[in-house]
Amino acid sequence: MRMQTSSMPGYAQAITFPDSAESPAQEPLELHLANLYSRELQDNPSHDYLREHSSPEHLSSHVAMFRWYWPWIEGSRSVLDWGCQHGPDSAMLRHAHNLADTSGEVSIDGCDLADGSDHPHFRAAAQMTYRSLESIRSLPYHDGQFDAVIAAGVLEHVASDVDSLRELHRILQPGGRLVVTFLPNVASLDEYRLRRRGLPHHERLYSRRATRQMLLHSGFRPLTPVFYQTPAWRRQVAQVLKAGARAEWFTRALRTLAPIHVVRASTLCVVAERASGFT
Repeated sequence: MRMQTSSMPGYAQAITFPDSAESPAQEPLELHLANLYSRELQDNPSHDYLREHSSPEHLSSHVAMFRWYWPWIEGSRSVLDWGCQHGPDSAMLRHAHNLADTSGEVSIDGCDLADGSDHPHFRAAAQMTYRSLESIRSLPYHDGQFDAVIAAGVLEHVASDVDSLRELHRILQPGGRLVVTFLPNVASLDEYRLRRRGLPHHERLYSRRATRQMLLHSGFRPLTPVFYQTPAWRRQVAQVLKAGARAEWFTRALRTLAPIHVVRASTLCVVAERASGFT
């Protein structure tokens, strides 16, 4: 396992982030995404979803998550960006391979309910083969077609999360990787506030335990713990103490002594593999 986690006992871990030697650097990916959002918004300035996700905070968080899971799919040669929307993960994946001078070694497919003509700048940057889905349950791909699937903020929106996971299990090769990010956290204060105020919120929320069990019962073996996804809080600590060993130690200590990340994290993330069987 290439992921590093806190060795301190106590409450469940929040994610830690890899060194630049393990993953593409943060700044070039943020700049790449910012340029793509800028071009899309020039064509469609009233697109509120794109405008919201182009904010510096969203960009930084999304890039940080990509850098976190990159080591798990770095060697993949066929990747599906499932429910990709405009496809920021695919765009980062392609850019990361370009930076590593391996642009010809990965094929990227994407699928969603949107029309294929939407988001042309992101689609072109990802060099993605995009399909508009006709079914909310079945996917138009062959058994074992992919060796990695990215599911960024998707499972909570599908008709049946378990049915969808079983379909992803079908199209993944044995041992293929499934990356789940931005899964709504049942303990999130943000989700609680949205519900209390009658604002748009996620109808389905997930705990760490329930997420792990759902993956296991759908044929996936988790390769990482189900992490609390709290990059913003970690950055805030680093801004005060400066990035380095001191900030990392302080962040880990706070997670154990005062587990703020349990309620501050709006989302969860995990990497799993398609299991052929269980022992």
